[in-house]
Amino acid sequence: SSDLFVTYTHGSSFLGFCTSHLLCEMSLCLEGIIGRANAECTEMIKPKQDILSEHAELVELLRGEAWFAEMPLPYATYPAIALRLPHANVQVLKRSLARALEALPIVAGRCRQGGKVVALTGDGVPFTVVESSAASAPEIIEESKLLEYAHFVRPGALREGREPLMTVRLIKYMDGSAILTMCRSHSLFDGTSAWQFLSFWSSLARGEAAKPPRSDRQLVRSLLPSSEEQVQELSQKVLGRPSLSTWQNWALYHTMKIAMRVTGPCIDTLFLHNLRGLSRHKVFFSDDEVAAIKAAATPTAPCAGQDGWVTTQEALTAYLLQVLGRHLLPAKSAGNARIMFFLDSRKCVGLPSDQLLGNGLNFLNVEVSDILQRSLSDVATSIHEALTNGEAGPERQKNQWLLHQSICDRDSSFELMKEIHMAGSYDILLPVNNQSKRQLPDFGAGSGGRAESVITNAGPNIFLPAKGGLEVHLGPDTFKSANCSMSGRRALRAVAALREELPQPERQPCLLQSVNQDPLTRDSLKKVRPEVQ
Repeated sequence: SSDLFVTYTHGSSFLGFCTSHLLCEMSLCLEGIIGRANAECTEMIKPKQDILSEHAELVELLRGEAWFAEMPLPYATYPAIALRLPHANVQVLKRSLARALEALPIVAGRCRQGGKVVALTGDGVPFTVVESSAASAPEIIEESKLLEYAHFVRPGALREGREPLMTVRLIKYMDGSAILTMCRSHSLFDGTSAWQFLSFWSSLARGEAAKPPRSDRQLVRSLLPSSEEQVQELSQKVLGRPSLSTWQNWALYHTMKIAMRVTGPCIDTLFLHNLRGLSRHKVFFSDDEVAAIKAAATPTAPCAGQDGWVTTQEALTAYLLQVLGRHLLPAKSAGNARIMFFLDSRKCVGLPSDQLLGNGLNFLNVEVSDILQRSLSDVATSIHEALTNGEAGPERQKNQWLLHQSICDRDSSFELMKEIHMAGSYDILLPVNNQSKRQLPDFGAGSGGRAESVITNAGPNIFLPAKGGLEVHLGPDTFKSANCSMSGRRALRAVAALREELPQPERQPCLLQSVNQDPLTRDSLKKVRPEVQ
């Protein structure tokens, strides 16, 4: 609709204004020619006004949270989570959402002071219901359809308080199935917080007396460095040197900030028209296949000092790295890889697991050498050791997160950004944002049922839960790092190989066939293993 093309009133370029204005006129003309295919209506879901009086009028966001509001839409500034529901009771969903907003009034507020604070205005969350003429909701939600499912808003309008921090859009189909999509500002919720909010909302929809997640930022602020000396001490631990404000960093910081404000409207318009930046390959792995990968990646004879086990995330990451590396890298490549993990730092920092944050995730790099020649278990073990007590261990996670929150709105933050994104060299890069352990929300039999599939556009490479397994969504960063086009032949061959080269599950010897031939042996075996029938 035409409100998607409203431009910034402050900080926008003349080119951005002209482009957005032209596209707005084009959209209005097209709407007049082809009309609207589906009927829709929007209601603003608001908390009760007497609830708002119990809370502070303004909530100051953390520096790292406010920083997200500066980024254009392709950088997951306003990401979406779309769920397929077997059915949907609109009134129950709306009432339960209103109760969720009463417990968490910050969600119904609006930004002030350029996105640095949220005013608890109670303006609410727009809930749009669309009656589709299609027979049924798609079994698998495609990312390319997110513009149809979601209601995105422009970051510039969000910072100025003209747009909500969250939007909800429900598309109902002829057979009763539905697509429920929640978009939210990354300044409000990161991925972990978004799933926590969905879980809380779905609990209320089921009629349960659920405890709301923690939205107060005071505990978080008490953990942050309180002096410049503490900031420099953290910088010494993370960077190995003080974090300085040099003229180069000052120039880079302000140049980037101006560039984002100037080019933001054009970038957002491209995103809102063709989802620029959301082209990814999707690969499904069943639970049995994931178990087979983990079994193959677990070391059979661990060396001294090694745990002898790996997590599912570490095993799957090692498998992706090796298979993609074999098909994307040249034969003479050294096979040096960098994995950029998106890790939840709440536990490492000392925050409760239900603490709502806009920036609770951390970017941690793990370097793995010679991935083309080493065994799968060897690569997985290297990743495990790095995440357990190495360069991406809990202590590093804690120090880096605290440092980022302290300097992210200063020009010295470029020292940390260069350390994360530009330090060192590698042959292939694999970003990993693992959300596969999230429980798909259950809104109850009377309001929507348990979600059957999910898609989100937050993060480059994502592991997502799926019915009977998990899905891996591979973005362009990995292919670009290997000097390969994402739509090229090499990339398509590499993606296909992820399914073709799966480790075969170990087959246990069948005892019953031989045992049944000898009754005496069978009886004697039952004495040792009574469960054998």
